[in-house]
Amino acid sequence: MTTRLAVIVAAFGSLTALSAELPSIENLPEAAIIRLGSTRFVHNGRITAVAFSPAGKIVATGTEDGFVHLWQSETGRELRHWRHDPHNSVYAIQFSRDGKCIASAGFNGVVNVWDLEGRRILSRPSQSAVPAELAWLSEDRLAILYLKNGTSSICTITRGNDDLSWSTGLTNLAAVCSSTDGKRLFVSDFGGKIKCFDAEKGTEHVTFDRLVAQPDYYRKHGLLAITADGKTLVSDGPGISISLWNTETGKIQRQIDNLERFTLLAAAPNGRFLAAHGSDGNIRIYGLASGRELRSFPARRYSENVMAISTDGRWLAEASCGRRLRIWDVVADKELHAGSGHGVPVYGVAFISGGKIVTAGEDQTVQCWDVATGKETDRIATQTFFETLVASWDGKGVLLRRDAEPSLVWWPGSQESAGLAMNCPPGAPVTFAPDGRSMAIQDEHTLTISAVPSGMRICEIPRRNDGYAPALSPDGRWAVFTENNDTSTIHIYDLVQKRLRIPITGRDRFRSFVNPKLFSPDARLLVSLAKDQDVHVWEVITGLPRATIPRPKHDGLTRFPTGAAAFAFSPDSRFLAFEANGALLLHDFSSGQTAGPFSGHRGRILGIAFSADGSRLATSGQDSTTLVWDVTKLCTKLPNSSGSAASAAQIESWWNDLASPEPGTVVRAIWSLAYRPDQALAIIREKSRPVLRPKPEDIERWIKDLGDARFAVREKATQQLAALGDAVRPALTDALKTASSIEARARISRLIETTSGRYSPAQLQLLRTVEVLEKIGGTRAREQLESLAHRTTDDELRIEMMHVLKRWK
Repeated sequence: MTTRLAVIVAAFGSLTALSAELPSIENLPEAAIIRLGSTRFVHNGRITAVAFSPAGKIVATGTEDGFVHLWQSETGRELRHWRHDPHNSVYAIQFSRDGKCIASAGFNGVVNVWDLEGRRILSRPSQSAVPAELAWLSEDRLAILYLKNGTSSICTITRGNDDLSWSTGLTNLAAVCSSTDGKRLFVSDFGGKIKCFDAEKGTEHVTFDRLVAQPDYYRKHGLLAITADGKTLVSDGPGISISLWNTETGKIQRQIDNLERFTLLAAAPNGRFLAAHGSDGNIRIYGLASGRELRSFPARRYSENVMAISTDGRWLAEASCGRRLRIWDVVADKELHAGSGHGVPVYGVAFISGGKIVTAGEDQTVQCWDVATGKETDRIATQTFFETLVASWDGKGVLLRRDAEPSLVWWPGSQESAGLAMNCPPGAPVTFAPDGRSMAIQDEHTLTISAVPSGMRICEIPRRNDGYAPALSPDGRWAVFTENNDTSTIHIYDLVQKRLRIPITGRDRFRSFVNPKLFSPDARLLVSLAKDQDVHVWEVITGLPRATIPRPKHDGLTRFPTGAAAFAFSPDSRFLAFEANGALLLHDFSSGQTAGPFSGHRGRILGIAFSADGSRLATSGQDSTTLVWDVTKLCTKLPNSSGSAASAAQIESWWNDLASPEPGTVVRAIWSLAYRPDQALAIIREKSRPVLRPKPEDIERWIKDLGDARFAVREKATQQLAALGDAVRPALTDALKTASSIEARARISRLIETTSGRYSPAQLQLLRTVEVLEKIGGTRAREQLESLAHRTTDDELRIEMMHVLKRWK
């Protein structure tokens, strides 16, 4: 029976509109300076299907994110793309015999037919919710093979009508192909059985001799191809051999043995050769007439490869790199569009001295680039791909890290690289500080912080290995981590005072901390990404929120789902660059506004880094390229942050706001004062007072007064102790053990709860004053800070001031 299928026309827009969705391989996005590497044939999702047009000028690809792409074979330029299915990957793709239509099948069995403009002209619902195989019988007749109730079946469609259907009698599907005249259909299963059907009647024409049971190793697809004269059928044979059959008799003509073990085969439509993707990662070309290996191409070991050969046998397309299609000129024995770059996702990027950028890709290479020319200047091959890299302690090289792998340091241009001998246990998570001067190694029960490159041990922290190393601050003061896979709490360890601080706890669950750029360069701020996907910024020393930055949510239609994001602070801590939905955003703390999104990558941004002077920003992505951006151009739509003179009342208001616990108020006050250095220094000199450590005898008297019979005395003592904040907590904890009255115990308990991790307004104001002075910089700011440090007796504040003075040296 035949069923009329509705012809669904979905206009996906003009060629210009479709091409505009992805950046051109020649045009840089606005505000970008240069692109390192090439986006030719690069996809956002892993490539799952590939096919050449009959003329070979266009190559079509299908991806795991459900898109169909059309590319120019000779230039690598993307012509257009459209979505096959919003919820399923593309399993198979085939051009019609006249090259005017494309059929695509999803992993859920849905089949669509499109014109070359991306307009859908036919949609067939799934017959069994499993992938379907496709074969064109003529310009307007398509055969669909699918599994249903444990048996494979065939349905043919002509001009939108189901005109014929029948069962093959096979229990699974390995491959399908049609004869050159479209009158016969050949089908095979993974058990080695091949059948030939009359495509016009649906009857079995001939059953081929069975040679072998299922192959002894995994193959995604079987091989089934017919030569141009229609007389010979090529299939994968027993073990690792190829069988050639007489299409009329179903008898084997000969067999090509002694091939290298392969996972994927493709036969040239002209019948001259076949290509075998070996389990060693190489693609070997075998002559069908001689059976000899003619040449080989280096590829990659990948269990889900796809491969296709153009009709004239000139080009071979393969996707062993996952997201990048590679095309080889079989005759000339060379790769088209090889170019420079990784050709695979780039996970790490870092600026080093001499105007260079270093990138680390999934291809297990680390490459060095000249930013001015965009040319690759050096590279090394490694045993694994590194997910994180930071500039080395001398700024001339990079430190590379991947969890459970040995760490590496490389100096481009010197041909020198070395492993960091830090006694890392096998499989121990490792992370570097952003300045490359310290590293953390987590073994089974202990977290060890060591100096780089000396290896001198800084401290050890008892901590069970939960698979994640902590993040280290650039000044070597802080280590932050989560415990026992509980990512709702951020634990902060003070490496100077050798103690745990009050943890940061949120209502939403935080992401695990493995990115060394979570700290601002001045080590004051910490970034976390909560379950709601917004970016949260915290003051490390106080644990108070500094900012919450909205991050665009995944709308369900874009190709870039939200997830783990890349972050980087600018050197002056004014900007936070981060990724959302494959685009770059730049948050300006001085104005509280975010610039962007800036699109330029095809896929996720995996790495972000600022240059040392903050004028350049580099982003590396899934599309195998690195973009270098002009930060000034990224900020063109942000408010001008230069500070004009403010009134005395406004300056005093900002000064008072430094003591506020409200994040927006504090950020505005800090940057407003920093941009008006003369007025800020004047009011700091006039109003700033050192914070003195409370006298032990005063604390003892106030604690005693908590049990006084007079209410007014108890209230005054409570207020005085509360004003001291966290500094009085140890004394209160000791007093609770000996308190005699119920009233005293109740007040002490409340004070412990309310002062835990809390800073008094005077402490907060002085901490933010120190931050303002550091942002202003210069001799006058340093002199004022030295004066405050000399007079302040509060240990916490003195340590903070000493760190700032140390950074100024």
